[in-house]
Amino acid sequence: MHLIRIKNQKIRSGLSPAFLLLNILIIFFCHIAFANSVSQSEQIKKATQNKIHLPAESIISLAPNLTDLLVNIGAQNQLVGVSAGLEQLGLPKQVMALPKVYNISTVNLEMIVALRPDLIVLWKEGTSPLVLKTLRKLNIPLLVLSFRKLENIPEALRVLGEATGRVKAANQQADAFEKNLYFLKLKYAHKNKTPKRVFIQISQFPIFTLGSESIQSQMVAICGGRNIFSDVPRIAFSVSPSEVILKNPEVIIATPPADFSLWEKFKINMSAIRAHHECVVNPNNFSLESERMMLGLKAVCECINK
Repeated sequence: MHLIRIKNQKIRSGLSPAFLLLNILIIFFCHIAFANSVSQSEQIKKATQNKIHLPAESIISLAPNLTDLLVNIGAQNQLVGVSAGLEQLGLPKQVMALPKVYNISTVNLEMIVALRPDLIVLWKEGTSPLVLKTLRKLNIPLLVLSFRKLENIPEALRVLGEATGRVKAANQQADAFEKNLYFLKLKYAHKNKTPKRVFIQISQFPIFTLGSESIQSQMVAICGGRNIFSDVPRIAFSVSPSEVILKNPEVIIATPPADFSLWEKFKINMSAIRAHHECVVNPNNFSLESERMMLGLKAVCECINK
């Protein structure tokens, strides 16, 4: 069996589920630009070097967020293979039963070839450069998508709708996402005269947080807050307790398993702890770049403004 094994990346304690946190921690980006003057189908064909006949009838998805989006637009019957990391998403049984061709340490090239897909959709941030390089040699059309801001989610929905022939459903869901995003931005645009200082706690031992390059930092800003580490142009990184205390957050947003006990002894210097202004958000809604992020955004807004 032809496998490529990728050097394991250490997932620090408290990061769960692991695949979702990998999505945050990987720092490689790739974008597909869709100009208004050129149709999405033409852009897809260009991105796949004209190797694809649309709509694709058999698709392999190499990322949980892309699988989630494909299911949401009704393309589950076109999926023939998926990645690992779907266990907590509540997807249909037929999708969960599909061959798992990729996880955080291994890609099964032999199985990918045997499944004979018309198209492989993947997420650059969640794909090893070695895997991407190898996949390009298989002569199978690749559609590479990336997510650096919330607005990329409806864009991806429309692209996947065109690629799968599910244009109507995809456009409807993209429109709904954009409408909800617009009204949330409007609702919280002037909610706080001074943005509340927000600390995003991804794990506690060690303390991991997010910088300005993360979508989650954008979520905080939309909701009337300011990520206390928004001055750091990175996605995720570790910080010391003293760095957090010095910035005196007014709100702490964490993903499970959340533990705020470390901060109790510093409560005199931390407004969030004194005011009991800590929130735990669903990691699927907060970390998975799919339509679920609208639920995550609403939860963040409710947390910051409670």
